[in-house]
Amino acid sequence: MNQMEILTAILVVITGVYAYLTHRIVKEMQITREADLRPYLDVDAVAISFMFHLIIKNNGKTAAQQVRFKFDKSIENIWKEKVDQLPLFKDGIDFLAPGKQYSIALGPTHFWLGKDVDKAKHPSIFTVYVEYSYLGLKKFQEKSVINLETYMHTEAYENEVVKSIKKLDENIKRSLESLARSSEKISGAFEDITSPSGLDISQGTIYQVLGSLDEKFKEKIRFDLNLITFRELVVFIGIDVSVARKIDRLKRMHGYIKSFEDLKQIEGMTDEMFERLRSRAFIYDPYP
Repeated sequence: MNQMEILTAILVVITGVYAYLTHRIVKEMQITREADLRPYLDVDAVAISFMFHLIIKNNGKTAAQQVRFKFDKSIENIWKEKVDQLPLFKDGIDFLAPGKQYSIALGPTHFWLGKDVDKAKHPSIFTVYVEYSYLGLKKFQEKSVINLETYMHTEAYENEVVKSIKKLDENIKRSLESLARSSEKISGAFEDITSPSGLDISQGTIYQVLGSLDEKFKEKIRFDLNLITFRELVVFIGIDVSVARKIDRLKRMHGYIKSFEDLKQIEGMTDEMFERLRSRAFIYDPYP
């Protein structure tokens, strides 16, 4: 064998090795891609508020098709129904989207873990076989061994309904506490405005009571200009004493103020006071 034949033989070997390795790499890439994209069906049991639930979920990135189930043992749920005869397990699932989950209530935990357990109806260990296809072509078969005994001496997940009720109860308690604090403030405000002759209920009274709860309320309270008292004009709206007396006198002379324009004729009424009255008061015309 001459040198040329030797080199040719080496080249053939190298080419063969390269082709083999390339084929392996492509194959591994295909397997990895399929593993990344294929559906993954998980069957597991969880205890929620001392109730066992069978959870079926597609944790993959693509839909599982023609999903079929088989149990190695006959199981009864809390309603004495055969679990494998429920529509979900008997008829299967034609299309299980990625992320889709089913929860099937089995029954109270003591049915499976109690002292007087009927092992024939409520076995603590059983197997669920699942068969499904991927893109209508490749089929997968998996089995999940469900061992409920692992939940012995453990705490159960809290039911979402129970969690919502507890949260609502906490909100109600906070609201009642806030109401109690507000009641104390109102009581204090009433004590401040009570005179020996009794409680003087007026617009100013409401203003003081609401203001004791929250200062922001004061900015939203408006007074009826025809009902407001001299004291309220001065204390709550901040009108000059002499101008407040003239406003009070104007109401007494005419019976009521019909328009804010009537206030402009009052001596000493500044633009600032006029605008303050317009923003903090309103006029109800008893004779429209």
